Amino acid sequence: MLKKTDCCQGVVNRKDKDGNTALHRAAAKNYPQMLKLLLACKADKNVTNQAGLTALDVARGQVNNRESINILGVCSFAGVSTLYKLWQLIVKILTEASTEIFQDMDGISSDDRNALLVILGLLLTATYQAILSPPGGVWQGAVFIVAFFLTLGLLKPFPRGFKTALQVLLAFFAICFQASIYPIIPFYFYVPLVINIFIFLVFVIMMSMCTASRVSKISVMVLGCWLLVGVIYQSFASFGS
Repeated sequence: MLKKTDCCQGVVNRKDKDGNTALHRAAAKNYPQMLKLLLACKADKNVTNQAGLTALDVARGQVNNRESINILGVCSFAGVSTLYKLWQLIVKILTEASTEIFQDMDGISSDDRNALLVILGLLLTATYQAILSPPGGVWQGAVFIVAFFLTLGLLKPFPRGFKTALQVLLAFFAICFQASIYPIIPFYFYVPLVINIFIFLVFVIMMSMCTASRVSKISVMVLGCWLLVGVIYQSFASFGS
């Protein structure tokens, strides 16, 4: 059941008053099959308790715990706890930012939500077309991006599979928009640089929405991979010219 929900990782990594997760307790009791099940459900073996111990550290402190140590020791390396804490801090900041931006959207009624989605759909298509039509320009992109993120935020209550499909389609739509801007922008040094910075901010906001379970990881990966390649290519093209 946990694997089918967006909150799987948050549930299995929940801590008790001593900072121990279910993985810590399973390691302390030497339950190797439970360890495998928890890891399959996205339990994080790099989480530390209040004593600063990971589940692997707990397992090493027990007697005849070799199987549990082997299960938890896969791909473990020194310093990973520090990196994990840094990642947790980044996730926390991004989640709080996303919650602050979209906090009022969840209370919108179904009728109002549907009406807003229609309006945002019109804005997306209109601004996309305005980019490519004379006199054209790149400033319409601001309207497109705002409408893009508002649409993503309004999709949260939809069924998971349907929502993911729509978000992936929107990610490809954003890719088409980005690909359409570059051929028409003037190739002064600062213009591609500003566009690339703007695109990076778009990806950061997508990441913040992903950490708050508002968008799917697939849509973020699609958009992120494309934008990374596009930014690198345009940077080399600008440098060469």
